[in-house]
Amino acid sequence: MTILEMMIDERTLTPEQREAKRQRAKARRERAKEANGSSESKPQEVSDELRIGDEQWANAQWEKMNMIYFNGSLKNPRKGVEWTRSMKCRGKCRCDYDYQKNEVYCEVILMNVKSFTSYTSFRNTLVHEMVHQWFYQQLGEDDIRFANRYGMARSRNWWNKLTADAGRDGHHGRWLMKAEELNEAHPELSLSKYSSEDQFDVSDEEKSARTEVANTAHALIRVIHRLGRSKRYFYYVTDEAYQKLKQSLADGTSVGPWYEYDFDPEKMAIEIKDPLRSIGNQCYKIGYFKDLCEKGIIKEWTERRVSPS
Repeated sequence: MTILEMMIDERTLTPEQREAKRQRAKARRERAKEANGSSESKPQEVSDELRIGDEQWANAQWEKMNMIYFNGSLKNPRKGVEWTRSMKCRGKCRCDYDYQKNEVYCEVILMNVKSFTSYTSFRNTLVHEMVHQWFYQQLGEDDIRFANRYGMARSRNWWNKLTADAGRDGHHGRWLMKAEELNEAHPELSLSKYSSEDQFDVSDEEKSARTEVANTAHALIRVIHRLGRSKRYFYYVTDEAYQKLKQSLADGTSVGPWYEYDFDPEKMAIEIKDPLRSIGNQCYKIGYFKDLCEKGIIKEWTERRVSPS
């Protein structure tokens, strides 16, 4: 039947017949919706065998985690879950602002192909990034209207005001509350502010080898004063790099001052895989240092200034 014939046939129907036809169409739509809902309400069956680089498997894991930990409330990232080699961190949730819909959306979740040794570490990192996605999805028109007072959409100041509740590093406020809620409700999860390795990743043999390295490593803070302001940088380095630092301080080629702190080698060996072999541009965020102090891994009260050799 052509569209024209359907239109003519529709006109020949009585009002009662038209109403009955609309009701039948409505019932079909509701049955289809219920069928889709019932299929989506169950976690998707997908293998827990770690498959590095397999994006179809990673996206199936996202759907599974969404149902188990977020009751299916998260919207699909527009580009899905992708693997990458170009990140230093384990994972990243990249979000953006949609001008037309006036909403913040998740563009893509990136996972580092070089970072995972077990399914547990992959799951913890993926759920960690999904909590970021959940936080961005919670931002509504009132939050966007508030941020608009302080800058143009997508500007740095605009994003800072929009995400102020989560703190500058994105791991406080509502994000932290959700992460703690998931940790308490699901014992298999180990979500922390930073995507560091946990007890499930490290065998006893590897833990012993790392602890031996940590016994000779050094936890340092570098303070740089510029334009009346001071910035601090956290370094965890080998003894060889530490001795080179002391020599550079003696030569006057290093900008300081530097401070050293005692730490628990066994716990540090789990938290950070390898100390840096040289002191350059690569360092850790000062927020990470504070987090390690809160956990009791670094003993902040043992601060002492590094003296030239």
